[in-house]
Order: sequence, then structure tokens, then C-alpha cells
Amino acid sequence: MHSLSADQLIDHEHHAWDELMQLFTGGRHTYVILPVDREESRQTLERLQMSTRSYLGAIAYETGGVLVDHGWIKLLGSGAPGIYGSLRSWNGLHDQPVLTEVPGMLTVAYDAAGGFFALDTGRFGQTGHIYYFAPDTLEWESTELAYSGFINWLAVGDLQQFYETFRWEGWQQESAQLGAERVFSYYPPLWTKEGSGIASYKSPVPVREAWSFVLEQFEDTQTHTVQPADEPVHVEQAQQSLEQHIDRIEKHYGICFPLDYLNQLQDAVKREYQYADAEGHVDWSIHFAKLDDRFIANNEALVDEMNPNPQRIIPFAWSVSSGNYYLLDYRQHPEQPAVLLMEHEEAIVREDAEAEAEYPEQVQEMLEGNVRQIANSFEEFAANLKEQEQTMLLDDEEE
Repeated sequence: MHSLSADQLIDHEHHAWDELMQLFTGGRHTYVILPVDREESRQTLERLQMSTRSYLGAIAYETGGVLVDHGWIKLLGSGAPGIYGSLRSWNGLHDQPVLTEVPGMLTVAYDAAGGFFALDTGRFGQTGHIYYFAPDTLEWESTELAYSGFINWLAVGDLQQFYETFRWEGWQQESAQLGAERVFSYYPPLWTKEGSGIASYKSPVPVREAWSFVLEQFEDTQTHTVQPADEPVHVEQAQQSLEQHIDRIEKHYGICFPLDYLNQLQDAVKREYQYADAEGHVDWSIHFAKLDDRFIANNEALVDEMNPNPQRIIPFAWSVSSGNYYLLDYRQHPEQPAVLLMEHEEAIVREDAEAEAEYPEQVQEMLEGNVRQIANSFEEFAANLKEQEQTMLLDDEEE
């Protein structure tokens, strides 16, 4: 089918932008319209094939994005400083996409609680409704609103009631200071009985990590629904696929994963752990990364810019609560790699290190400061996780 050009999609006579501005200015919530790059906005219109007579087309063309309610909700536009990504980069419409899209969904916004809003374009029967991935249920829930109704809700809806269990006293200031690339991680998580905006500890984590968690939930759903009820699950075929991924990843890095790590992995990716260092500091909600076709790309996008040696130091797990990474260090003992910790909030990225360094060697020195050894081997690290698990069980029994 012939695609319309940006000029054909810009409807000067019935442009929705004036109506949108009336909604926001007359609404009950704070808002910030992010500046637009006209070339980006034209490309966004063309990739979406949406006219500016629609709310979605007008937002894509006239804004880099919109920050609503003290920045708690970030509405995607054509991209700008102040928001993470754009309608194109979130939905596989960019020439160099940096995020994996959910099939049958068009992501249009994300919020500070790690929730995501997406337009159903096929996954739920092509209803045209906005669905919300709720961090308290880990499910996509229909708002029963079209995109235009969703924008009305952002402007005049009762957002405080919607987020009542997610927020706390002083959330406005913390949300405004959160930044474009972060969302809050809650511990205990919101999906637990104990978790809430008031009771949980909140820490900033990269929005990419929260989105990766959504993708994992999608994959789990697909895994459970793709097999007909009268056909057995082909365990052998799944095992072969995993072995192929492992082989490809090991060849890419020129390493061999520790056998005890591989033996634990299949069960580990379905669970979360906690780790305690020698001083008693605890890191919660640790998830093991899946060895799949996204493993290398995720490392490149999320960790490599802070990694002192991306080819020899390999991330294998991260903490949802803190954003910290756990890595295997193949530099000294490739047959038995040590385990390193990267504290995400303290880590410096390579670009900043290069700007601050007084001499070339200092860049590497600064990156080396991003990691510290916490275990001599994966076996030792796994023993710590098991010990913490037993401690939690004892605590639960005492309660």
C-alpha cells in the first residue's frame, strides 16, 4: 500500500493541536510540552501514517513529548531531551531501534511507577483501546479509552485516585527530579501484599530495565499460550534452542560459562533473589538475565557504556530494586570467573569519563572504579544467594 508523505499527513485545516492545547491549558494537572525537532516529527508522522487531524498525529508532529502531573507520566512524541525515546524508538519504527516493541501494541507513554500505556493494534483483538501494564498486577489492563480519551484523561482525569496506592507524601518533588531515563523501583514490589507507595522503599532504576521486565512477562505469556491444549510442550526442542543461544553468546565473547551457573540458570530466571555483602548491605529483587537472542544487545545497550572491559566482563544478573549489575570477570581466571558488582547509581559512563579525564589512561582507571569483586567464583556467589534465601524463610517462620 502506498505510504503518505508528511506533507500529505499534515492537515492544516483540521489540525488537532489547538484542541489539544485547550485541553491541557484548561486541565487540572501540570504539563510541559517538550520542544520538537521538525525533521524528527515529520519522520514520525510518516512512520506512523497518522494525520495531524488525530490526537496521536498532532502529538507526534507538534511535540517531542509531554510531561504530565509533575513528570509522573511521560507521553511519547517525536523525541526530545527530557523524555526517554520516542514513538518511533519504542515501537520498532526507527531505522536504529533501541528498544524491543511488544507485538500488537503501540507504546505511547510510561510513568514513574514503572507502568506503561500502549495502544492495542492487534494483541487484544485490535480494539483501538489504551492498555496499561500495571506494576501492581503485572498484567495489561484495558482502560477502555481510545487515544483521544486517554489524552482527555491525562488532562482532566483523576490521576491521584488512579495512582493512589503507588504514591506517597512528597512524590511530586521526587517525580520531578527523577529524570527522563529513570522510573521508581519499589521494594517490596507493588505486586506483593506488602508493597505500596507508602510502605515500599523507592529507588530510581533505568526505564529500560522496567521495560525489559514487561517484555519478560510477554514472553512468559506467549510460552504458556502458544502450545495447543492437546499437544505436548517440546522440551527437547526448547533445550536445543537454549543451547544454540549459549553457543552463540559464548562465541561472541570468547568465553565459556561456568557449569554451575548454567545448571542453576533454568530455574533462576523464573525467580528473584537477594544478596548481602560482608557489611550486611542487602540488594533485593535480583533477576538472572535470560540467555536468549537479546542477551548481547541488552548488554550493549544497558551496561557496556559503564563496563571497563565489555568483552571480558559479562553481566548475568541485575537488581530491580537498586539497578545494580552482577558480572562474571574472565580477565584473570577464565576457567573460573570471579563475580563483580556494578553499583549503577555510582557508575560513570565512558563518555563522562573521557570528558573528565586529564590523561587517556585515566579513562580506564575511572571505569575500573565502576566494579568491585564480591565473590571468587559463581559457586561462592550462589552460596550467598542460598544463604539469604534460607534467612528469609527463617524470618517468615518466626513471624
